[in-house]
Amino acid sequence: MKEELKKITTKDGLTLDYLVRTPDNYNGKNVVMHPAASMNSSSLKPIYEALNKWGYSAIVLNPRWNNPDAPHSTSAYELEKCTDDLDRVMKRENIKKPILFGYSTGFPVMADYAAKTGNVERMIEINGSYNLSKTQNPVAFHFFDKVRKIKDRDHHWS
Repeated sequence: MKEELKKITTKDGLTLDYLVRTPDNYNGKNVVMHPAASMNSSSLKPIYEALNKWGYSAIVLNPRWNNPDAPHSTSAYELEKCTDDLDRVMKRENIKKPILFGYSTGFPVMADYAAKTGNVERMIEINGSYNLSKTQNPVAFHFFDKVRKIKDRDHHWS
């Protein structure tokens, strides 16, 4: 198992950590995870450890709202900024067609990233919400139609 805690600098100058865990039996698939506002990468440890056992690499962001230098301005937490943070990690790690995993407030970030970039194989959300009626992006609607079909695939997460 290879485990690294890496850093990125955001567009607005914050330094954010993210965890990369690649198992010895890596199957070439990456699961990129974004935890909830009250969580950090260690909060998802039981999930990414299971994914690692199955051969998946796990990339887990420590979101900007859990940063020790987190700004006190609400504008620092706009969806576009959080999405850009994710995009910087994806580009730095050269991740193509990942499985996106969003937990609670991490889900809108993943949905926004997927709609804007199309760089997604599939998406998983737990306790997430996203107001699709307000989106103007037809890619998001197409994407979510596709996600509903995941349950019909042969791959199971257990």
